[in-house]
Amino acid sequence: MKIIYDLEDARKYKRGWTYVLLSKDKKMMKIGHAIPDLKRRVYQNQHIKQNKQYDFQFLLAIDHAKYEHALHKHFGKYQCCYKWLEGEHKGQHFNEREASALALRLFKNDKVNYSSTYEAFNDNTQVTRLELFSIPPRKIGARLTELITEALTEITK
Repeated sequence: MKIIYDLEDARKYKRGWTYVLLSKDKKMMKIGHAIPDLKRRVYQNQHIKQNKQYDFQFLLAIDHAKYEHALHKHFGKYQCCYKWLEGEHKGQHFNEREASALALRLFKNDKVNYSSTYEAFNDNTQVTRLELFSIPPRKIGARLTELITEALTEITK
């Protein structure tokens, strides 16, 4: 297993790459795979409309696409699989804990339109398949490279 930290070190591999992008503010992470051209895939992710708000920077890549699923599972509790549909947070992506907190706040402030937190959650979120992860910057952000390396070590045992 080879890990690269500079996109210029990437070559085209038939087995592909698992890559990690980190937002400029170090609050969002994207884990994906590229077969075979890593540079092209990273460029696409940095320039598509839905990712523009995060200003993703290349963090690292592992020389096989098979690690993507394992990293998704490892960081699963941070996965932003809910898109908020209304109000000031419209279009933003949240993990389940964050979306539930928004729904609770909405329910407490608007008991006319919502009879429960569950209803506020279901009416205002859409499940997505995005590979975005909301990471606590203090808890994980500063140690992200180290945590990914540790996770890969566990996976390859």
